[in-house]
Amino acid sequence: MLDGTTFDLKLGASSKQFFAGSETTTYGYNGENFWGPTLRWKKGDTITLNVTNGLDEITTTHWHGVHLPAIADGGPHQPIDPGGTWSPSFEVKNNAATFWYHPRMHKTTQEQLTMGAGGFIIVDDDTEASLGLLRDYGVDDIPVVFSSRRFDSNNEFDVAAATAYGDYLLANGVLNAEIALPAQLVRFRILNAEAVGSGFAMKAFNEGMTFGAGGSEPATSGDFGSLLNNTTFDLLYLTAGAATASGIMAAPEALAAPLLTTRKAGRTPSRSCRMSR
Repeated sequence: MLDGTTFDLKLGASSKQFFAGSETTTYGYNGENFWGPTLRWKKGDTITLNVTNGLDEITTTHWHGVHLPAIADGGPHQPIDPGGTWSPSFEVKNNAATFWYHPRMHKTTQEQLTMGAGGFIIVDDDTEASLGLLRDYGVDDIPVVFSSRRFDSNNEFDVAAATAYGDYLLANGVLNAEIALPAQLVRFRILNAEAVGSGFAMKAFNEGMTFGAGGSEPATSGDFGSLLNNTTFDLLYLTAGAATASGIMAAPEALAAPLLTTRKAGRTPSRSCRMSR
């Protein structure tokens, strides 16, 4: 995790062992072999992000869900050439919440993200800090990203197929992920209390869903095909460990108000539809 007001990120190629045999070519930020560090921002701070492209192709880095000027968005209009650095600065205006960053280059967004280019953003503010919430990062405050991947016969990600779904579920870039947690309240920041020694699995219940919901498709190959379709499978297995010294055992009765409400809108939109023959 990185915090402060200046953040240095470098996207580069790496590799990771998912299966026996050949390692899989991956992307990661700051030397990670998949994904990247979590960025922790404080509402009201003006931050600078120095993003360096260590790939041999053009990329961008987009701050997904963050309220900021368009020039700092990191979309296709802010490309970073190989070896180049892009340094946007802006004030953090979002309330405390969880966001994420990832490439947003035209035509290559899916491929670069599939390779592992992405990471979490946590925004803190004074309101959230006053609540009795869990915030011991990696102990009782845990970001989890669920994603699926398809592999070819050489253990490489199958990015050429440009499919919507993969055949293998990853939690934080790990196959068959497992984590030990303290026996107390735990905070998960998910992108998509048991006694000590017991455990349970987070599951996806795709089996028997009405057609039209993601994962309900019958196909096992093709654009919306996956070996996970119409199956119930584990996302992440959790085991309970000893509680921490100051573990929180109850959640606050009320959380923060939303950043935007209809009362803050200057104009209420209205639409009308006229049919003609």
